[in-house]
Amino acid sequence: MVTVTSRAGTTAPPSRSEESLASPRTRLTTDTSRPVTAEAPRGTEEEQNPADSSSDMEASSPAETEATPEEPRVRSPKEEATAAEIMKRAATSDLDTLFQLGKLHSEILNDEELTQLGNRFVALHREANRDKEDPLATAMEAMVKAREAGFKPRELSGMTIGFVEATSRTLLDKRQIEFPVIVDLDLPVKASKAELDQALTQEVALGTDYLIILDVALAKASRRIPEAQKTRSSQVVGYRNEPNPQYDVAKEEVANARSQLMASEAHALSDTNQVIQCQGGNCFSTVSSNSFLRGLKTSDEKNNLQMAMNRLAGTPMTIEVPVLQNYAYDISKVIGTKAMTVHYYVVDKRRGSYFKSTFDLSERRNFAVAYNVHETDPDRETILASQDTEQTVVDWEEAPASVPLSTLIDHSLKNRSGWQKMANLDALRREILTDRNQALHQVTQATFDDKPQSDSRFNSVVAVLLSGSLGSGFYVLPDVVLTNWHVVDNTQLVEMRLYDGQETFGKVIAKDIRLDLALVKTQNRGTPVSIYRKNSLDLGTTVEAIGHPKGLFFSISRGVVSAIRRQDNINIRGERTSGNGMVTSQGGKPVLYVQTDTPISPGNSGGPLFFGKEVVGVNTWARIDAGSQGLNFSVHYSEVLEFLKQNLAEFK
Repeated sequence: MVTVTSRAGTTAPPSRSEESLASPRTRLTTDTSRPVTAEAPRGTEEEQNPADSSSDMEASSPAETEATPEEPRVRSPKEEATAAEIMKRAATSDLDTLFQLGKLHSEILNDEELTQLGNRFVALHREANRDKEDPLATAMEAMVKAREAGFKPRELSGMTIGFVEATSRTLLDKRQIEFPVIVDLDLPVKASKAELDQALTQEVALGTDYLIILDVALAKASRRIPEAQKTRSSQVVGYRNEPNPQYDVAKEEVANARSQLMASEAHALSDTNQVIQCQGGNCFSTVSSNSFLRGLKTSDEKNNLQMAMNRLAGTPMTIEVPVLQNYAYDISKVIGTKAMTVHYYVVDKRRGSYFKSTFDLSERRNFAVAYNVHETDPDRETILASQDTEQTVVDWEEAPASVPLSTLIDHSLKNRSGWQKMANLDALRREILTDRNQALHQVTQATFDDKPQSDSRFNSVVAVLLSGSLGSGFYVLPDVVLTNWHVVDNTQLVEMRLYDGQETFGKVIAKDIRLDLALVKTQNRGTPVSIYRKNSLDLGTTVEAIGHPKGLFFSISRGVVSAIRRQDNINIRGERTSGNGMVTSQGGKPVLYVQTDTPISPGNSGGPLFFGKEVVGVNTWARIDAGSQGLNFSVHYSEVLEFLKQNLAEFK
C-alpha cells in the first residue's frame, strides 16, 4: 500500500543531480553503499533526475497535508526587530530582492514568516513567467527557487494539484504489496486514497487543475542465501564434578590460622613473668606488660581461626564444570532484494492531456547472519552481537520505499514528447484499468497457489489436532468425520482444521479399536467423500493419500496398490490356541487392508486413500522395521463401509 507524507513548505527541496526516472520505464538500483540512482533505457534523450533517497520517511494520513510544526526558536529582542524589518521590506520587494532577503536572513525568520514570504515569492515568480507555455513547469521552478532562498511555500498561487493513490485491492489481498511505498508530498497538494472506479470522480480529482494518480503494481521483498560458512564453536552438553580449588585454599587458611593460634598461645605461656613485691609486710604480684599484649594477640588469632573455619564450611568440596562439545554454526551470506513497480499518471486537466510512466525500484543489501547458534553456546551473545540477525533482515525487508511527488512531476515535464491527448476522464480510467489488468495478469502468472481449488478432494479432508499429536480425517457425512481410533484414542472432544483454514470442534460418537476407526460429529459442515463399492481393486492401481505427514498440512502422495491382504490388527493383542495347538497373538479376527507403497508418515493416520475420486481405504499403519520399505496399510473400504453401516443410519 502507499503511504503519503507531507512536508510542503517545511523542508528544503529534494536534491537534484543528473540522474532520475526515465521514460518509458526506469530501473532504479540502490546499494547499501550509495544513494538511489537511475539508469535510463537506451534511446532515451531526456534529462534524468534521481528520487531523493534522503526524503522524509515518516508516514502520515493521506488527508494530512501539514507537517507537525517544530518548537519555535525563541528570538532575542534584536532578532525580533530585524525580522519585523525584513517582513516590512519584503512586502514591497521585487522577485530578485525577495530572493536575496531569504538567502541572507531566513535563519532568523520563523515558519509562519517563511511560509508567508514563500507564498509571495511563488506568486511573483509565476506572474513574471505567465507568458511561458507550461504553467506547471513554471510553478515547479518557482517552488524550487523559493526553497533555495530558504522559504517554505505552501501555496501554488492560482493553481491546484491533486494526488490520488489507487492501488489495486486484489494486489493487496494477494499480498503482492509487501512493504509500504511512501509518496513524499513535498508540494502543496490535495491528497486522498480511492478505488479506481472513484479515483477520477471524487472532489480531489474534479476540483484540481492537475492530477497525479499512483498505482503500485508490485512491492515485493526476496532473499537469496548463496553461501554459508561453517564456524567452529562449542556448546555445553552436560556438567561434571571436579575438586574445588578454593576448598583447598580454605583448608590451607584454616591450617595457617590454627598454627598461628598455637604459636601465640605457646608464646603467651613462656612470656608469663610474675613479679612479687613486698612493702611494709604487704606483698603482691604483677604480670609483665609483654604478657598482656600476647593475650590480646591470642584473642585475635582465635577470631581469625573462627573466620577461616566459617569460610571453609561455606566452600563446597566440588564444583560443577561444564562439559563442552565442538559444533559448527553457519554464518550465511544473505542477499536481500526489494523490487517495486509503480504506474503513475500526471493529468493536465486544463489542456486535456496526460503523461503516464512506470518506474521500477530495485534495492539490494548484503547481510551476514549467524544461524544455528546453539542455545548453550557460552559465546552465543557475542556471536549474535557481532553478526546481522534475522530481525535485521526482516526490518529492512519491511522498511518503506520513498519517492518525492516532485520527482514524478519533474520526470513528466522532462518528457514532454510523451504526453498524450485525453478524450475525457472516463477514457483515462479505462486505460488505467487496462494497465492494471496487465499487471494483475503478470502477478497471476507468477503466483503459485499452495491451495489449488481444482482438486475438490482436499475440501473433504481435515486435520485432527490433539495435544502433542496430529492426525488426519475426512468427511463421510456433511457433519461427520471418519478417522483412526489411535488418532483420537480416549479423547471425547477433538479440534480440527479444515482446508480453507477454519477451525472447528467435534465429539467422538463411535469407535472400533480392532478396526482402528472412529467417527467424530463436527460443528462445521464439510463435503463428504464417495466410497468405492466394487468387489475388486486391481493390483497396480494408482492411489493417492491426502493428509498431514510430519505436520506438513494437506499434502498429497501417490503410489500403487501392492496387495489386498488380511493382517492382525495393530491395537489389541491376545493369546489364543488354534486347532493344531499353535499359540498366536491376535486380538479378534484379522483386518482386511489395502497394502500400498504410497508414502505415508505420522500425520497421515486417519486420512483417505483415494482411487480417483473415491476412497478405497483409511491410512492406518506402516512397517518401519529394518529392511522394510513401502509397506503401508490402509483399512479396506469394505471394513470401512461395515463400520459406517453399524453406526450411521445413512449407510444402512
